[in-house]
Amino acid sequence: MSYLMPHYTASDPATTVRPSSTSLFVVDSEDRFPDYNTSRGATSTSANISPYSFTISRAESLMNGFASRLGVTEINFPWGIPNINVKTKGMSFTYDDGRGPTTLPITLTTGFYTPAELATAIQSLVTPAVPTFTIAYGVNNNPAFSYATGGTTTIGFNALAYNSAAYPWPTQTKQLFDLLGFTEANAALTTTGAGSFTFCQSIRYVDIVSPTLVYNQANRDTMSQNVSRNALCRIYLGDGGGSAQSSVSPSDPFYCPPGCAPLTIYRNFTQPKQIQWLGNQPIPGNLQFTVYDDTGAPLTEILTGGALQGEFLDWSMTILISEN
Repeated sequence: MSYLMPHYTASDPATTVRPSSTSLFVVDSEDRFPDYNTSRGATSTSANISPYSFTISRAESLMNGFASRLGVTEINFPWGIPNINVKTKGMSFTYDDGRGPTTLPITLTTGFYTPAELATAIQSLVTPAVPTFTIAYGVNNNPAFSYATGGTTTIGFNALAYNSAAYPWPTQTKQLFDLLGFTEANAALTTTGAGSFTFCQSIRYVDIVSPTLVYNQANRDTMSQNVSRNALCRIYLGDGGGSAQSSVSPSDPFYCPPGCAPLTIYRNFTQPKQIQWLGNQPIPGNLQFTVYDDTGAPLTEILTGGALQGEFLDWSMTILISEN
């Protein structure tokens, strides 16, 4: 009986396996200005005033090579968009103290509000008309608002009319009424009421879009929004180190869900979206970047409607370029 023994020699063939070669393409929204003199002199009508809608312009290509894939691997996105802003600062309330219904406006000062601060602000605007009115957040540790008139007076809350002079945005836009978790049931005149669960966020995520960088993408993105765009990445508001949401209960006045206070969002994408690129095509010297909110509207819309409010925080991202 004979056995077939393994045979090894110094000339046995071998295959070397290694990752594709890569390079970094880093983007900083601050680079939309050529220097700080230009940045300091920018006004509300200046080009590239907003870090959420700008163009990087260079006389030469930004990258030459044989790239075949692009992918956002990390992003640093400081969040300075207040949850009470030009789109979410107003609604109205109707009360009836026995003399017939009366409707009055509620207009909050723009800024960051925790749920408890929102309750305090709204109560201060309603009590001149209904002195015994109270509103609170977190009753029974539920993340929702509840209110009462403290008597026989009835009260109801109303959203503003869309596409009107008072509120010129479309029906897809979130208002203060929605941010508070209110529904049609809260428009009915009652002595007590409560909204649905809410974290008082005006925006829950943003999409960063650059049409040029996704131009060669064959597999198109799809979204549940009315308008779909090919995005570089989507950033969800989460605990970026500045939120007290996870450490206190909703009934605590310091309860602060993400988006109710400034924070810095950092994401390291372990599985970045791989965007197809043509190896014989350079990354051009003109790149447009636009940030859209969770309704598909440009984030810059929140910063319009008057003088600059200072909610300009620059962001940066790292894009990994690979060659097959």
